[in-house]
This record gives sequence, structure tokens and C-alpha cells, in this order.
Amino acid sequence: MPWEHTRRMRKEANLDPEFIASFLDIKEGEKIIDIGGGDGFFSLAFKKFTPNVYLLDVENWSGQDFKAVGINYIESNFCNYSKDDTFHIGFMANVYHDFRLECKENTLKNLKRMIIRRIGILDFIPGKAFFGPPFKLEENVVINDLQEIGFKLTKKNYFPYHYYLVFDKE
Repeated sequence: MPWEHTRRMRKEANLDPEFIASFLDIKEGEKIIDIGGGDGFFSLAFKKFTPNVYLLDVENWSGQDFKAVGINYIESNFCNYSKDDTFHIGFMANVYHDFRLECKENTLKNLKRMIIRRIGILDFIPGKAFFGPPFKLEENVVINDLQEIGFKLTKKNYFPYHYYLVFDKE
């Protein structure tokens, strides 16, 4: 089961979902989308701040009944996502590096079109994590990508194996 590896990695990395959610400064009633949200680990923390939580992933690998916990599930590949939905906040944990490799242009186009206020990107620090993908992005690459589409870095935080970057739409 792929989620056992993910759970073990989150424990080793000391990723507190409530801190990660609060760092986004989610306002009551705002819509947030957890892109590549997997088993809903962070989406459940977002629910403490707003009822309007959406999780987009290519498949429900965990089998979680998202509707039962109040999370709106969107089964889609983000590279090909073309609905006209907009969200106040977008969030990605441990997936931006994949989207950048697979479909950088579509990813940036979708983020620019869909996200109207803020984006949070949590990803692996190259050279630190003994787990995760072999390809990891330097944070300056992520910063440059988001600046290209009109987002400005406003906050950042570090965990033992991750950087957490928050951008506001200019």
C-alpha cells in the first residue's frame, strides 16, 4: 500500500498538518484546493479553518470516503485539468517537483488561472531527505516559476527535510 510509505515519511519529516494549514492564513469561507492531496492528510487540517476544501488527485489511492469527512474530491490529473473552477488558496505537498517535470507549462497555466489569492508549496529540500523522489527542486526554482505567473513569495518555513513556500497573487 503506497500510503504506508507516505505516513512514515510524514512522521520522519515532522510535518504538523495544523501548523501547515495555519501558515496559509485561511479565512473562514475561502475555497482551498489541495492539489495532489492523496489521502487527505492536509485537507483534513484545512477543514478546521474553512468548510470549502477540495482535494484533487488522479486517483483515490487511499480509498478514503472524502465526502463523509466533508472534503470535495476531484478525480483528475492536474496536468490536464481544464475546469473553470477558482479557489482562494492552492496547496501542494510533495508534488510540485513531479508536475514541473511532467507538465510545467500546464501546471503554471492552471495555477495562474485557478488560484486567486495564495499558493502554498511544500516540497523536499535537495540533499536533505533520504526518502522521496530522486529528483528534488531547489526552492529558488519554485520561486522563479511562481513569479513568472504573478505570485510573490511572502512567507517561508523549513522543516528537517522540506521547505514550505507561501506566495500571494500580485
